[in-house]
Amino acid sequence: MAVPGYEQARPGVEERSEVPYNDALTAWLVERAVDVLATVRSPSGPADPAVRLSCLASLQAEAEGRTEEAVALAFEAGYGWDEIAMRMAVFPVADVAGRFGPYIAWRAAGRPMSVRPNADLGRSVT
Repeated sequence: MAVPGYEQARPGVEERSEVPYNDALTAWLVERAVDVLATVRSPSGPADPAVRLSCLASLQAEAEGRTEEAVALAFEAGYGWDEIAMRMAVFPVADVAGRFGPYIAWRAAGRPMSVRPNADLGRSVT
């Protein structure tokens, strides 16, 4: 699907975004992200397993925090619930629509509420 505002396919780059991958390249990239984050966050650096754990938790929380917006942008770009669910490896499709539909409706309504729907307000990260 051609999405306005996004670059067209780059020559020589294989399309591998249709489903989530759990492969060597992804593992390598996550390891590098943890290494860099650990290096800038702690004098112990990536050699300390507790520092690595904290960095992995931070990456996970950051990814989860960005998912609603990514789903909304994909939906607004014309992707259907079935394709969004496939790219997230979440089935049945109704689960994805049920989880993210309220956020998309809230965005479409111009964000009139002071609090996002489905927001986990009680969660704190220490």
